[in-house]
Parts: sequence; structure tokens; C-alpha cells
Amino acid sequence: MKQFVLKFECEQPKGTFSLTRREYNYLINVRRMQKGDKIKALDQKNQELALEILSIDDQEALCSWEIIKKEIVQPEIEKIMIFSLLKGKKNEQVIRQAVETGVTKIIPVVSRYSISQPERKDLEKKQEKWETVITEAVQQSGRPDIPTIEAIIPIEKIKDFLNFDHTALFFHQEKLEEIPISSKITAGRPTVFAIGPEGGFSEDEIEMFLNLGFIPTFLQTPVMRAETAAVAASIMITTIASETKSGK
Repeated sequence: MKQFVLKFECEQPKGTFSLTRREYNYLINVRRMQKGDKIKALDQKNQELALEILSIDDQEALCSWEIIKKEIVQPEIEKIMIFSLLKGKKNEQVIRQAVETGVTKIIPVVSRYSISQPERKDLEKKQEKWETVITEAVQQSGRPDIPTIEAIIPIEKIKDFLNFDHTALFFHQEKLEEIPISSKITAGRPTVFAIGPEGGFSEDEIEMFLNLGFIPTFLQTPVMRAETAAVAASIMITTIASETKSGK
């Protein structure tokens, strides 16, 4: 079910606001909404809202909101994805698919074999673009919460985002141990999973993951593209956690 994402938090039960140019294009030009039309919406607190178009002028529109569900939605399965930067628009593809498959936090990192090495002046622009990709994916998928994305960091700094409550996995193109993945994931416990770049993780990075308590994980498939591995890993974690929770 498609919905609309507000760029602010609604502090009052009801209110009005004017659409930005991008929002106008999405609701009026793309969705073809007219005066009096309503749509489900989320604000930045993950509150569920009812949105109504009050008036439409040339490139301007006034909308009202009303909070329908104030309780903040907690995801059934918390998944944190660490992904190494890829080439070009592949990063946007990974982020979009992560949102669609229920990832709750995204941490982009620069690893040794990352082909994309963004300059400092480009970081803010990339971050803004990725925020837009997340918004569009939430609107398209209808998920009840908005995932967060951290600023790009060197892979060595991922330890700052870990705690002992997480199950931590890193996916590798070679089998490093024989423990089945189904025994690594526990329902109700957040799962952090790391996906490498096109060239995989370096030996130093593998050693770092192991020292941090990450479990090496191997997908029983032919070698995948990095962007394919990301979505496959996310779906697999959800499936195993759901089956564990239901006792299957």
C-alpha cells in the first residue's frame, strides 16, 4: 500500500503544511491527487497520519494532517546492514532494496576494495540523495517505519555501532566455517550483517570482523553480485528469524 512520508515530526494532533516542489510533483503530478483526496502518511516519528489535499494552485498545494496512530511502530525484526560502497548507482539499488526488505538501519562504509571512494565535498550530496531513495522506497512499499542511514565511515569504525545484544554476521564468498546459518540467527535479537564490495573483504577486514565477534556466513549459491547478495542476505535473515519465532 503506497503512502506519503513527511519530512518533519507532527507535534500536534492536527495541522496544515504546504508541499515542497518535489512533494507536489509526487502527489499532484505522479499520483494525480486532487482537492479533497486523502492518503495514508508517516512523519519522522513513524506516527501514522491521514493526509488530505485542501487546495491546489499552480505548483502549490496546501495539505492537512491528522494523527491516526501515535504509538511508535517497533519493527518485528531489527536488521542493521553494513554495506561497502559500490560503483555508481548500485549504492542506490542496495539502499532501496534494503528498505523494501525491512532493514532498519543502514551503515555505508568504505572498505579496502571499494571502487567508489567519495571525496569529502561529495559526501553531503550523496547523503541527501540516499535519504530521498529511502523516502521513495518507504512510500512505495508502505512499510510502517522509516529506516535510518548513517554517514559514510571507514570500515574500521563499525565497532562504534555494535553492542553485545546484536547477532553479527559478515557474508563471504568462501565458506570459512561449517556452522549452518539457521543456528546463528535468534528471533527477538537484533542482527547486524555486513556485505562486501565487488572484490569482497580483504584478509585484514576478515580478521577485524572475527575479532569483533562477527560470524562468517556463506550463501549456498553461485557467486553473486554484491547488490544481489545484500538483498538475498536481508530476506534470508527475515525468513529464518520469523521461522524461529514461530517455532518452525
